[in-house]
Formats: sequence, C-alpha cells, structure tokens
Amino acid sequence: KQWYQRRVRDRSEGVGLYDRTKHRPIQHMDFMTDLEARRRYWARNYIGYPVFISKQPNISHKVLSEMEKAGLVEWLITQNVDRLHQKAGSSRVTELHGTTNIVSCQQCGYMTDRTLFQEYIKSYNTAFTAQILNVTPDADAEIDVELIKKI
Repeated sequence: KQWYQRRVRDRSEGVGLYDRTKHRPIQHMDFMTDLEARRRYWARNYIGYPVFISKQPNISHKVLSEMEKAGLVEWLITQNVDRLHQKAGSSRVTELHGTTNIVSCQQCGYMTDRTLFQEYIKSYNTAFTAQILNVTPDADAEIDVELIKKI
C-alpha cells in the first residue's frame, strides 16, 4: 500500500470485509421497501455509530489538510463517508458516496445531524444494548441477529 492509503477495512469485492464475512451492505431499494431491512440497518448502525465517530484522522488526513492550507491541494475528492478529512481540517472536500453525518427523511426530506438522530433512537430504545462483534467503515456493526428484533 502507498503511504497515503488508510489502513481501514474496505468493502471492495475480493478484499477486506468481503473476505471475512458474508455480510453485504444494504441496497437502497431494500432499505426503501423492506421494513425489516431498515430495522436491521438502524439497529446495527445505532450500535456501531459511537465506535465510528470516535475515529480520529491519521497522518494522511492531516497532511492533506496542511497541503490544502498551503494551496497545494485545490479540492479533495474521497470515497470515504467518515468525515475524517474534515476532522483533520480540510474544508474543500467532496464525498463521492455521501456522508454518514446527516440523516434525511425519505418521505418529507427533513434533514438532521446524525449525532442528534442517535439520541432520538436512544430515547425510543432505552433498553437496547448489544455486544459489537465487528464494526465496518460505515458504522455497520455486526450484532446478534435476535437483538435486531428488539429495536
């Protein structure tokens, strides 16, 4: 790997997460049409989110931020959804796959901060806890399947 690549597991076929688990990310159509798929998504994301947001920028994120401030980087385009570039200080960032920082209602378009939404989920599921088996780069936590029914 080159110096600038993060050492975070990715979802590329044939490597990383796909080699270690049968889990696949939820597909948009499934999320939109299947209540159980949405329940599974939010249960797993709710448990994985605190781990996800606790991640800090590494040296590569910081170097790119400094390069932007020095005028050496005009704009940063990333496939990452973790906002680590912004945490490092970069301001000119395009996230090709969107961001996990904002949640939007798919019916009315209302948008809210993901951290606030975490508190909303918690307020309606005060007894919901789970042991995390694994967390992927987009906060999708592997948890006991039976627990998903409880959220």
